[in-house]
Amino acid sequence: MKIQIMGHDEAVMYRPKEKTGIIRLFDSDAILGNSEVRNAPLLYDELFDFVCTLVVDDLHSSAEEDYPGSVCFSSKEAKCLLEAFEELRQLDEVIVHCRAGVSRSAAVGILFARYLKRLDLECSIYLNHHIFPNRHILSFQDEMGIERWDSHHEELMEQLFQQKIEGNEQEVRQTVKQLGFEWEELLWNQQLNGTTEHHPSWQIRF
Repeated sequence: MKIQIMGHDEAVMYRPKEKTGIIRLFDSDAILGNSEVRNAPLLYDELFDFVCTLVVDDLHSSAEEDYPGSVCFSSKEAKCLLEAFEELRQLDEVIVHCRAGVSRSAAVGILFARYLKRLDLECSIYLNHHIFPNRHILSFQDEMGIERWDSHHEELMEQLFQQKIEGNEQEVRQTVKQLGFEWEELLWNQQLNGTTEHHPSWQIRF
């Protein structure tokens, strides 16, 4: 199993080579300003074995007063994700994309890794992508019935995230080792538009 976090443009270009599912997260009209992107023909859906589409804005709490008509992640979306996770767990690869591939998609990808009880996949998401997970979406983990890591591993994962933000490769490598993994095992080559790009994105500062 591999979980890839992407922006919309990356997802459109991606051509899966294995049994692959996709979770698509779109902005509401209140945030996007129009529905052109969300209602555009889904030209790449036919390439995937399972497709889940949600409209949810990149908000960190209910912000109706700031963005009338906006869609904040709620129990409704959490239920839809759980149903999707059950289907996706049977595939070889899962793509999660939002507009930029930084916040919403990262949070959903992390929840899926935790649903699978795959600490290695969560680590790989942090190491292979330029992310800043939406904390509001992550807060639904308990409601979704997804078990948490033990306190020691939760602390190490938070430490890994902070070290990656700071761009300290040596400290990231040490934390990866503390988690019980080898650095090279958690990095992969990402196939995009016919080319191969390596993504050890610990070096990217937010």
